Amino acid sequence: SMLRCLDKEPAFSGWLTVHGVGGHSTLKDARKNMYCSDQSKGIRCISDQTHKSEHFEMFDCPDQPERVVLRGGRQQHYCKDHGEDGVRCVHSKFEDATCFLPVAGDPFTTRVIQTEDE
Repeated sequence: SMLRCLDKEPAFSGWLTVHGVGGHSTLKDARKNMYCSDQSKGIRCISDQTHKSEHFEMFDCPDQPERVVLRGGRQQHYCKDHGEDGVRCVHSKFEDATCFLPVAGDPFTTRVIQTEDE
């Protein structure tokens, strides 16, 4: 299944847990317990082990310190919420990325992320 951020309040099936910090973060589907990977057609949570494409970097979002920007491990491109087309890490410019909102936890523990409908 592809990662899509379509609801204002994510159902449990839409939760992702974040493991690690900085350039060694991994995302995991909280329901299926599968790692998410940065693939050409979008982020998919279908792996039971981690490889380079399952590693993500997190950066603070400018002017929104409570939000984070993700950069995928496949080509080190920034991730953006493309609605029905899912979250894709295909943007070389930081400015083109989506600012994701952690909705639980703190920077040193597992977090759940979502985007905000605009």
